[in-house]
Amino acid sequence: MTTIWYRSSTRMRIPAYEDRGGLILVDGRLRFEGKKQTISGHIRSVGRKQMGMNRWVHVQYDTDGQTRDAYFMDGDVLGWAGVLGGNNTLAARILAAADPEVLPPG
Repeated sequence: MTTIWYRSSTRMRIPAYEDRGGLILVDGRLRFEGKKQTISGHIRSVGRKQMGMNRWVHVQYDTDGQTRDAYFMDGDVLGWAGVLGGNNTLAARILAAADPEVLPPG
């Protein structure tokens, strides 16, 4: 199972993630189950965001009547998996789980 890094904002952080855990994608919804928190909601958009040397997968999702931002990265191999193509795979997985009207990452 791939370790997913999560953060809720683009603000600079050390370490780069707020939490790490697993990502479940079903029927247009995402659920991140981390060591510290769980987030879930309906996928609204999928994109990419450069933060430092990494292009994180940016997902906007709806939960509790609000649109929120989440940033995910393949955290395997101490984060290097994301740089080596894991983030492209992750973005494709999230997009495939989203409703058809959600646009691909740019």
